[in-house]
Amino acid sequence: AEWKDRGIFDIESNQVKEIEFSQKSGNFKLTRSDTLWGLNLMPDGKSTTPDYRLVNDYLFTLSSIKGDEWASKPEIEQLDFTKSEFTITITFLDGHRENLFIVQLQPGSDRYYAKTDQGSNVMMLYEYTFKRIIKIPDDFNPR
Repeated sequence: AEWKDRGIFDIESNQVKEIEFSQKSGNFKLTRSDTLWGLNLMPDGKSTTPDYRLVNDYLFTLSSIKGDEWASKPEIEQLDFTKSEFTITITFLDGHRENLFIVQLQPGSDRYYAKTDQGSNVMMLYEYTFKRIIKIPDDFNPR
């Protein structure tokens, strides 16, 4: 068996300019200006200042998180990433973007499937890993 890295993103957190979350519960984005982060709710544009430590912790999580297992071919053939339930778009300082698409095969299941637009590999995520990736605006508010 060939060993393959299950890392989801290959990012350097200091190169990230913006992280956009698109999901059923509402869309929002974190945007960096110099060293300061802002949180914008979309589409109403309401802005708040997130706790930068929580944003930095999340960037570390994104850069180090691994998929739980490689998805099997029969699973992959049933997935439609064009109907992604959760999308995270990362924009880098140099202007390029990377997307992470997440879908469920069966609603209510504790298994999620993730794929970036940087390759064809599909990873299976258990709920614990999924919850470390998917966030809501309150997750970044000062406590």
